[in-house]
Amino acid sequence: MTIDQFSGWLIVAAILLLLELLGFSGFLLGIAIAAGMMALIVWELGPLPAATSALSFAGLAILCTLIYWRGFKPFNNRSDAPLLNDPYAAQIGRRYVLRDAIDGQPKRVFLGDSRWAVATATGEALSVGTDVVVTARHDDGHLLVSATRAAD
Repeated sequence: MTIDQFSGWLIVAAILLLLELLGFSGFLLGIAIAAGMMALIVWELGPLPAATSALSFAGLAILCTLIYWRGFKPFNNRSDAPLLNDPYAAQIGRRYVLRDAIDGQPKRVFLGDSRWAVATATGEALSVGTDVVVTARHDDGHLLVSATRAAD
């Protein structure tokens, strides 16, 4: 039994789409679309020589993949919770009451219900019960806090 080019390209497109469903994050989508386009081309033009078919598919695969990554990938990467996977960045701006004293140097203390490596932004010592706000993440991997004023 022989498979004509049209059916062959449809089978390739279907296999690539099925593999894409397994979680390739769009990597195979452009290639699958190119295979589908090749099926349409051979449907219209008839069978192509093998070299022409292969080169056309390669060019279409590159073009479709570039279009996908350029146009649709940024859209797919948008998030309603951009800080979800960056817990340090999610802490910036939050206010806490210190349960442990800080001497200005990085120290593991409780902020809310979690322990964090924390230091003061100015190097000052802060006592238990001080209201603080997380101002930044230090390059060394700890949070910087500052005492808040009563008017804040």
